[in-house]
Amino acid sequence: SIFLTDGKSSRRSSLRPGQRKSFRFDAVFPFEAGQAEVFGAVKPQISGVVSRGINVCIFAYGPTGTGKTHTMEGSFSGADNSDVGVYFRAMDLVFQQVEDLREQLGAGVQVSTRLSVVEIYCDEVRNLLDEGRGAQTDGASSRPGQALMEMSERPVSDAGQ
Repeated sequence: SIFLTDGKSSRRSSLRPGQRKSFRFDAVFPFEAGQAEVFGAVKPQISGVVSRGINVCIFAYGPTGTGKTHTMEGSFSGADNSDVGVYFRAMDLVFQQVEDLREQLGAGVQVSTRLSVVEIYCDEVRNLLDEGRGAQTDGASSRPGQALMEMSERPVSDAGQ
């Protein structure tokens, strides 16, 4: 069985073999899609987040072996870094927005940025910023803006961290 929630309540419904359920995705990419193409779809969601002071979540979904980790992390190979992953590109964009905001409002403006990285694998949530990389966590957090208990938040001051 597959258990589904509506995101608004704790009610679960079971999806049995033969039943159909449809899901809506913002984008689906072919195997041949490059990092720049994938980030191009994510970029509009990130644009302007600093000036609005909102959180961003980038979520990759798919079966094992389809390239989710590579899409998110990528690699720093080659002279042009064309294979850099989505979250490094996202951090570059966020910090460019921080610099733009500081230029607009003056150097005295204070901007705080924090990063969390989690993985959901086989129904287990793993906090990837934990020193033991991959420490399992469970349950909901009571902290505003944080969905998971024990989810690490690290302050970051530039995209290179």
